[in-house]
Amino acid sequence: MDLEREESLKGELWTYYTTARRARQAQIERWKVNLRYLKNRPNANVSNEYLPDIRENEILPVISSRVGWMTDQEVEFESTPRALPNSPYFDFFLHQCYNLDALLKTAWELGSWADQFKLMFFDTAWSGTGIVKAVWDQSLFEGIGDAAVRRVSPWDFYPDPAATSSQDGSYYIEERRVTLEELERLYPQLSARDFEDMREYTITTMSDGSSATQPNLTNPGALPGGTGTYGLPGQGLGTETNYGIMVREFWLRQNEREELDDEALNDETVYDTWRVIVVAANKILLDEKAQDLYGINTHPYAFYRDEDIGDFWGLPLISQLAPLQKAINRLLSAQQYNAELSGNPIWMEAKGTGTGRTLMTSRPGQRLEIDNTQATASIKPGWVSPPQMPQQVMELIQFYISRIENISGLSGLQKGTPPPGRNSTQVMNQVQESGFVRVRSSLRNLEKTLRRSITLAATLIAENYTTSRTVAVIGPDGEKTSLYLASRSFYSPTGEKDEVMPLRFTIDVNAGSKMSTSRQAQIAEADTLFAMHAVDSEYVLRAHRVKNAKQITQRMQQQAQMMAFEAALAGGKKKRP
Repeated sequence: MDLEREESLKGELWTYYTTARRARQAQIERWKVNLRYLKNRPNANVSNEYLPDIRENEILPVISSRVGWMTDQEVEFESTPRALPNSPYFDFFLHQCYNLDALLKTAWELGSWADQFKLMFFDTAWSGTGIVKAVWDQSLFEGIGDAAVRRVSPWDFYPDPAATSSQDGSYYIEERRVTLEELERLYPQLSARDFEDMREYTITTMSDGSSATQPNLTNPGALPGGTGTYGLPGQGLGTETNYGIMVREFWLRQNEREELDDEALNDETVYDTWRVIVVAANKILLDEKAQDLYGINTHPYAFYRDEDIGDFWGLPLISQLAPLQKAINRLLSAQQYNAELSGNPIWMEAKGTGTGRTLMTSRPGQRLEIDNTQATASIKPGWVSPPQMPQQVMELIQFYISRIENISGLSGLQKGTPPPGRNSTQVMNQVQESGFVRVRSSLRNLEKTLRRSITLAATLIAENYTTSRTVAVIGPDGEKTSLYLASRSFYSPTGEKDEVMPLRFTIDVNAGSKMSTSRQAQIAEADTLFAMHAVDSEYVLRAHRVKNAKQITQRMQQQAQMMAFEAALAGGKKKRP
């Protein structure tokens, strides 16, 4: 790429970045407020020390319970090859899909994939949208590389302002700060001269987390002949702890023209393609088509929203709960303040010169002076009784808590609060199921996000497993075993170089939206079906989450056959004369 074209491209990318950043700015203040409530720091400053600062956090248990319910179901992956049935290679690709399912299950259970999706759920709670990204990490598997799913913080992501989903955006931008060492691992093709030029763009992190652009205040006052900068004690920035450089990753949707050979159709067709450009230190590090990197023509991101209302940044759950939490904290603070006034009331006493002409604020332990002429039988020295708090205050608090549960879709039963009275197991399961309609709707949204992100990761596995490896995997029943994969294991075995193609497949993901949300309801359903002789014992054992259900079922069948054989043998002996 010539210099003029490169400068024009960098200017175009900067326009995309500034436009997306300006559009996202409207979300920043709301995100900060939501994070303060999630971390139980809604009040940054308290004006008076004697005023109680009650912060009874109902939001964190609700969010934690919702994340727990969303990840409680066992996620199942099932891939199907895109090949002609009964063709010579269909059985081969079907076997490779079994291997692919085992790799995905192992990465989900033993890798960090499940943890990344948990972080995505918390991001959704305060920002409205969770973001994950499928990548190829060359540092994994002893430097051979492996596919991975990473959570992307909403603070580091800038979508197209016109985007509403993962399909209709024209560009997506991700920025993150990396060290020069990490940048060298990501882009080993860069020369030593390139890294030396980038060093002037590094950002310094100080020990207190502040920026290094502010001068370091070294001394509390000017010394004779001194030339440094000065400030009061405690104003110094500290020592340098880390260097980093800002890397921006641009994913752009562009049009591609292709000529057609069919004379009955138009001469050419136009379709969209995705392209990735990575810029750091005013230098383009990567400029490739997504098809060449991933094997599929799309960007690597998948987005999740609890409630999809047609906006890219969905409705944060904490934004709906924060006003109720604020009201609860204020009522509880009033109750606490009233209790402190009752335990340490105001003392009223006489004063010869009269009460001062200053406003008095009610405060526990305060002494109030009145004029001697006012110290009569009706107004005399003594303790001032605080007003009694009405019972409606606690009822109002309970009302706000019930509204929080209603908005979140979780009742006290789902959070662990036992219901009043004695209820049967069937009634409890029905109550849970009726309360989980919204959770099941969120599970369906999760399955769409999982389907996209897992498909991208699996495509990376099929494309880049070009070196033989032995992988420790988790079997269908949870047993730990190993799997040997030959070089280009997921490629077609045609033997022709031009015809060698990686595995093409479709992945179905089940995260529990089609099942009973309550585990007890699933177990009760399995027991009922087994009593009706509609399912076998292995199905019941799997519903009870018993490990090695298949081996246990086989042993039970062998024992039943042995008992039947012994019974037949004993019956034959009795019939002999």
